[in-house]
Amino acid sequence: MKDKYYYKDGTTSTHDISRILHREDGPAVEFAEGGQYWFVDDTLLLVLTKEYLVKYMELKDFTVAHLLTDSNEMIRNSAAKYDWNDLVKNKEMKEA
Repeated sequence: MKDKYYYKDGTTSTHDISRILHREDGPAVEFAEGGQYWFVDDTLLLVLTKEYLVKYMELKDFTVAHLLTDSNEMIRNSAAKYDWNDLVKNKEMKEA
């Protein structure tokens, strides 16, 4: 596998790092050896925002439990920083 870069225009590449890195459903940079970096509008995210994680959950059809046990360390660490009770209560109300 080669390094893979995701761009704002929706295209991907294995070599052009001069374009705007952007991805909302996963890391925008995936290195062949396994390293991953998350970018939104060419800005590196060190901690994913709760809003970003909620969007990620919706795109992947995940639950909070999925986030907290995800194979990606950044997702697990970011998810652990937030209180998810409001999201769980809202979901329970919608399902009732």
